[in-house]
Amino acid sequence: MAGANPTFVDDMRPIGSSPEECWKVLHRVASWYGFLGIQFAARKTRPPSQTPGAWAGSVVCTGDRGIVVSCAQDKWDNGKRLLQELLLEVESESQIAFKPLEQKRGFLIHLQRSYTSFTSFLKGFHLTLDSWCPNRDSEGWKLPEGVLGY
Repeated sequence: MAGANPTFVDDMRPIGSSPEECWKVLHRVASWYGFLGIQFAARKTRPPSQTPGAWAGSVVCTGDRGIVVSCAQDKWDNGKRLLQELLLEVESESQIAFKPLEQKRGFLIHLQRSYTSFTSFLKGFHLTLDSWCPNRDSEGWKLPEGVLGY
């Protein structure tokens, strides 16, 4: 059975079919780092687990249902709160400030790492924020070359 070692910036998680395989992957990576002269902080390692907790913004668990990806409850609640605030702004028919909308979009992009189905909904945020750019139609879509002085 193969093992893996995904990396996010400077953090790694060994993957294997059993706890023993995970330790073998970790040992191999640490040995290779040592050979290359890169310090490997063994004190930062955690024991293998099927419910290891949050990593790089997502919580990944394995079990009888397969692999499940989610986010921490507080992040989910924060995302819901941001969308409720935005809904109130839209319903009040006032102009929406650029910077707060950009910040909301940034957080939703962070949530989209866990929930990839958000991708199509974020297109509206992108179009709204880019609608001020030249050569856009009334809905914010970029016009093809040759239209409006392109």
